[in-house]
Amino acid sequence: MGGNSKFCIINKHPSWGVIFERRNSMKDEVRVFGIAVSWVVLVVVIVFILGGAGLAYKMIFAPRHAAVDRQVFEESQSYVQGKIQDLSKYHNEYQKTDDIAAKEAIKQLIIQQFAQFDSNKVVDVNLRKFLISMRGY
Repeated sequence: MGGNSKFCIINKHPSWGVIFERRNSMKDEVRVFGIAVSWVVLVVVIVFILGGAGLAYKMIFAPRHAAVDRQVFEESQSYVQGKIQDLSKYHNEYQKTDDIAAKEAIKQLIIQQFAQFDSNKVVDVNLRKFLISMRGY
């Protein structure tokens, strides 16, 4: 009767019911808090995973995009016009100077800056011939 008597005493005392109700509501609050913390941790983990996936995507595909962007830039009218203006400036400097070292420096500069430039994009025939003579091709 020892087990039943405790049960009976608890039921007979009016404050015990309140304590058990508080204990149950506190358990519910702790459980809700635990669930909320779990969701926050889950969201943070997902954010880190997606961030890592984004970095991996950039690591794999960014060089390809950069190469395409560079090619598009080199085909643009402003790039071609800028290169032709530079070539015209170098041509004028080359024609004006009598110093052999200065002419060789201009030639090396043209070889370096116009190595990948398509000479067919130079509309002026004299400039195109100058570019070809400086580069050798």
